Amino acid sequence: MDLNISINKLYEKNLSLKEKDKYYRILNFFSTSLLQINSETELVWFLAKKIISNLDFQDCVIYLRNAPNKKLVQKAAYGPKNPMGYEILNPLEINFGEGIVGTVALNQKAEIINDTRKDSRYILDDNNRCSEIAVPIIYENELLGVIDSEHSDPNFYTKEHLQLLKTIAAMSATKINQIRIEEKLKKHQVNLEKTVNHKTEKLNQTIQLLHQSNDYLRSFSYAVSHDLKEPLRTIKTYLQLFDKSNHNLLNSSEKYFQSALTETLSMENFMDSLLEYSKLECSKEKYQNIAISDMLLIINNKLEGIIPNLKLIQKNINNVYGDFQQIKKMFLYCILTFKEFLTHGNSLSIEISSIAKKRYIHYTLKSMGNIISENILKKMLHLLELKPSEEDEFEKSMNCLRLVICKRIIKYHQGTIDVVTDSSGTSFRFSLPKSI
Repeated sequence: MDLNISINKLYEKNLSLKEKDKYYRILNFFSTSLLQINSETELVWFLAKKIISNLDFQDCVIYLRNAPNKKLVQKAAYGPKNPMGYEILNPLEINFGEGIVGTVALNQKAEIINDTRKDSRYILDDNNRCSEIAVPIIYENELLGVIDSEHSDPNFYTKEHLQLLKTIAAMSATKINQIRIEEKLKKHQVNLEKTVNHKTEKLNQTIQLLHQSNDYLRSFSYAVSHDLKEPLRTIKTYLQLFDKSNHNLLNSSEKYFQSALTETLSMENFMDSLLEYSKLECSKEKYQNIAISDMLLIINNKLEGIIPNLKLIQKNINNVYGDFQQIKKMFLYCILTFKEFLTHGNSLSIEISSIAKKRYIHYTLKSMGNIISENILKKMLHLLELKPSEEDEFEKSMNCLRLVICKRIIKYHQGTIDVVTDSSGTSFRFSLPKSI
């Protein structure tokens, strides 16, 4: 008698070990297979037909939550509910709290029903069965779905079945969450690409229109400059001829005559500057390291006959990187602007210094003792930005476009320019890229 009991116990233990080994193999197969699964549909059908089908269950239905509503929808099945392929026979929708599955979804707690005939919550689907197990699929307290199985025998499902299905449900929840995150990222990427493509297209259109506008502006400026310069040359020529000829003018008439000649020359210079502004371009292909000291020597020689008493005092000169011709022009125009406001007969002394900060060299050109209205220079610098109400207040210099050209050159080099006046003189301050 004792021997028979021992043999039975050994037999049961052996069966239990075989069952556990089978479960471990199923879990191992499921975990490795999850790496190859890329969609929720693929996951739930694999779970029903490849995993649950190997547990000797009569059937299985996988429900997923309908996100907008508190409803569960049958998405995959094994057994009578799956007559062929990947079809579900009469798929059900169950509200949270409805039936055993709905209760498990609402409470987020797994249940084993040993005898469904004694449970009023039982909902008949395809056939009456006497026992049922339902396990929620939960990720971070959010219900994703329910794994449900029924069997014709009462008391069929065990604690081992429950533990196994809980493990499978946890693995499934993690995978579903991963799939949904990847789908959101893909949608976001697609939307981002559409947005980028749309904005790129609009930007290209804007750039094209800008090029067309710039080309038109250059052509227009050249035509206007050319058409205005011709009558100006004629007027200037006649005025100069008249000035050289023998004429007897009253003092007042002589004053008006000289004024007309001066304004004509000023207008001609203005038209030249306007044409220069319309053609101004800085090409990065022309960028190079520029030795400012050598450049200042060239400028000094150029201005020798124009400003006889010019002194360029250099302190802490740093080299820059950019378009040599345009930067030379900017230094030259800043110096000529100082000369325009110089009192007749005074010498012009300009102190040139620089400080290196990060990627830029910050230059200061200071006209020593030559105090100029900061307001006038700033209006010259921002001439094209003046409002109509400010134009009457603006005292124009001999060539107000020079500083506008300087500002544009600095802008091409992605720097800044400003003007400051104190008791010792007036300074232009600007930044240019550091030499490389």
